[in-house]
Amino acid sequence: KREEMSRLTLLVERAMAADPRLIKERQQQKEEKERKQREKQEQLKKAEEEKRAEEERIAKEAKEKAEAEKALRLSEKADREKQKKQLRKTKQLFRKLVLAGYSEDSSVWNGNMEAMNDDMEYLCEHLEMDKLADLTTKLGGKEESVDVTKLGLVLDAVQQVRKEQNRDREEAEKQRLANRKADAAKRQQQKLASAAAPWTKDELSALAKAVKKYPPGGANRWDTIALFVNNLCKQATPRTKEECIEKYNQLAQNKKQPAAKLESKQSSMDSTTTDASSSNGGGSNSTVWTDAQNKALQKALKQFPASMDKNERWSSIAKAVPGKNKKECVARFKAIRLALKNKQ
Repeated sequence: KREEMSRLTLLVERAMAADPRLIKERQQQKEEKERKQREKQEQLKKAEEEKRAEEERIAKEAKEKAEAEKALRLSEKADREKQKKQLRKTKQLFRKLVLAGYSEDSSVWNGNMEAMNDDMEYLCEHLEMDKLADLTTKLGGKEESVDVTKLGLVLDAVQQVRKEQNRDREEAEKQRLANRKADAAKRQQQKLASAAAPWTKDELSALAKAVKKYPPGGANRWDTIALFVNNLCKQATPRTKEECIEKYNQLAQNKKQPAAKLESKQSSMDSTTTDASSSNGGGSNSTVWTDAQNKALQKALKQFPASMDKNERWSSIAKAVPGKNKKECVARFKAIRLALKNKQ
């Protein structure tokens, strides 16, 4: 049976290999595969060529742009050099014309050659080239044909330039003052806006951190504290150093109030103690409390808080009060507390 199957398989394979339809189909599949490979290779080649062409185009444009910029810089440099050269020539000619005119008629400067030289150099330094060239033309344009009747134009030009400079300075000063005024108004608006805005919890926390981080004695302490608060909280309206100082003082004042209240209560306790001592002055020694004993009791009450064990606390208090035992200290404390309640 196995041999029969092998023989049949061989016959089928030979038949398929000799079948013209299958041969044609295999040939078509082969040609289709080769065609797809060729198309793929052509696409890759075309993409590479396009990429290379694009790179060449970009490089060419960059090169042309660099060359154009270089040519422009060279042209601008040449123009500047040309203008400088022309300006030097114009200044030289202007100096020659003024000196030649002064040698013929010095009455314009009342014979003061130094004043003439100052005016001449002043115009060479501050007058624009076009105006200087125009003035040179009006003076005659040539050293041998200077028009001395036009020398007064030099003084007029000096006065005009100085007038323009003064006007420019005044305008600059006005602008500076206007800018300062606008800045002051802006700061005032910010101050009013921030003053109207209540302090947030984050701002108060940042202020506490800044006060602790930057202790007194440092340079520009409150400026630094305000900057710290603003950088940390990122509020729309930043806090000024004046606001930080005011808020800090307010918080410090609020902290002092409980202490003042305790001090007032302590003072009342002292007076009550004194009254109780004076009222018990005729009794036995166990009920008589001196000022030193009263103060020792008050100090011990603060030193040993009520959170301690009751027996341990009063034993410690009695040890701190000279000449008194635990029972007497407890009785004294109750008497003082009762006196305070009666006063209230």
